Amino acid sequence: MGDGRERPRVLPVNEFRYAGGVPGALQEFAWGAPDSFLGLPQEHTDFATAKVVVLPVPYEATVSWIGGTRQGPRSILHASQYVEVYDHELDSEPYKVGIHTLPELMLSGSGPEPALRELRQVIDAILETEKFVIMLGGEHSLSAPPILAHAARLGERRLSVLQLDAHSDLRAEYEGTPFSHACVMYQVHEQVDLVPVGIRSMTQDERVLMRNRDIPAIFSHELEGHDWIDRAVNALGPDVYITIDVDYFDPGVFPSTGTPEPGGGAWHPTLRLLERVFRERRVVGCDVVELAPIPGLVAPDFLAAKLVYKSREHRKHSPGCPCHMGAESTTLGIAFAAGVLSFLSPCVLPLIPSYLSFITGMSLEEMGERRRTALTHALLFIAGFTIIFMALGTTATVVGRVLNTQQIWIERVGGLLIVVF
Repeated sequence: MGDGRERPRVLPVNEFRYAGGVPGALQEFAWGAPDSFLGLPQEHTDFATAKVVVLPVPYEATVSWIGGTRQGPRSILHASQYVEVYDHELDSEPYKVGIHTLPELMLSGSGPEPALRELRQVIDAILETEKFVIMLGGEHSLSAPPILAHAARLGERRLSVLQLDAHSDLRAEYEGTPFSHACVMYQVHEQVDLVPVGIRSMTQDERVLMRNRDIPAIFSHELEGHDWIDRAVNALGPDVYITIDVDYFDPGVFPSTGTPEPGGGAWHPTLRLLERVFRERRVVGCDVVELAPIPGLVAPDFLAAKLVYKSREHRKHSPGCPCHMGAESTTLGIAFAAGVLSFLSPCVLPLIPSYLSFITGMSLEEMGERRRTALTHALLFIAGFTIIFMALGTTATVVGRVLNTQQIWIERVGGLLIVVF
């Protein structure tokens, strides 16, 4: 492994099941050989205590050009053994929240529809345990069941889907089936709000559907601009599912996919987008699909594995995470208190940007990107200052009236004493 840790012994399938690897509600389904994301020690992979569940699904039935996506989950898991678990940006080891990796889910071979129906049953069973599920595909048709499962759990609240992809995947049918990987977003578009990013291939009918449904697509050529991350985040509702088709990335960075397209996303801008989404929205689940490994070319496998781990890291900062909620409320409280204290020294008001940078932990450049977060803290800062100003003004007015009333009574009493004496 990349950090020198020994990989734990891999249990045979049957032994793994009875050792607690697959919860009872899931044992009726067909599972392949077990493996472990990151090769974590047992104390960090127990299903009962883990916050995150990785679900590998090596399903491939409707790919239309280069095959191999069935090997994607295994390649990601293998590459993950060499990912450093310490993250220098967070100065922490996020895996310690617990990451349980289920064995490969072997879906029905009797056709796409029964296979996807079976996947929906598995997803529903896992979500009942209140875990955060990261699915590894497999072809992109796999994304429909988890998306619809999360949408159903939200009830009347609308789920947003952040779709990182080269293709719009909005065909009603492709090659004789509505359950193709080219139809996955059409399968869900009436139940959720789509926010596609990186799109650079579609039919005319798909473009018409985008316009008719007001789908706020961000096309690949727009990724060269400066506002596309703001546009993507602002288009999302409070609850978000993230689906990442790896052909979203520029094929110069990620050639290992079945339907590569010129152009596309880059590593660091994509991480900035994901970090903001996890920070400013409640991410309910995610998937990484369409890796078709090329023998001897391991860089794309490693990129996919690190992308999965980065998603886990950013999950710590999602509004759905209790630790984030506590931290956010603390920084908002500090912003308010800073505004109160600043009233006592008005000469420090020009330092408000520096205050906000210190309070939020963001550089001034990052605050420019995250205008919504910075504005929230700034408004609370000003509110604290304003409340103290108004409170002191009101107090001074009341005291002045009291003293004025007392002065009138003193004058009257004094005049009466003069008359009497």
